Amino acid sequence: MPSETCILGLGSPNGDDQAGWRIVERLQRHTDTAVAIFASADPLRLIELDQDYWGVIVVDACSTGGAAGTITRLQWPDSRIRSRHGHSSHSFSVAEALHLADQMGRLPEHVVLFGIETGTCRPDAAMSAAVVRALPALEQQVLQEVVRSEGVALG
Repeated sequence: MPSETCILGLGSPNGDDQAGWRIVERLQRHTDTAVAIFASADPLRLIELDQDYWGVIVVDACSTGGAAGTITRLQWPDSRIRSRHGHSSHSFSVAEALHLADQMGRLPEHVVLFGIETGTCRPDAAMSAAVVRALPALEQQVLQEVVRSEGVALG
């Protein structure tokens, strides 16, 4: 039975859509933990995680019309995932990937999704100041989620 929780940061090189990747970079500095941390451009990576992990924490940019840098925490299944993460710059949206993995019986038991509201996602643009300012708070929320899920403190 898998016991570990992993963190999956989703993103692209397009403006604020980099947020999931930047969180992965920040979290990889916490070297005193066995929690696996991945970055990907493809939400379908979720389908590959069920065999090795009890839970997954997904971090991805979202665009719902809220203020850039606003952080949302949702737990699967939650109907708001489709409305907040139903559109994507990825091949599949996070909502579609979660639904597909669930239908295939390949979704880890515990799934938490952190979304960070985007300002701009233009190709090869820098991240907006609002999202950059929100990254430390998002990092702390993810770390707290790991502690809740695993009972493991990241240093």
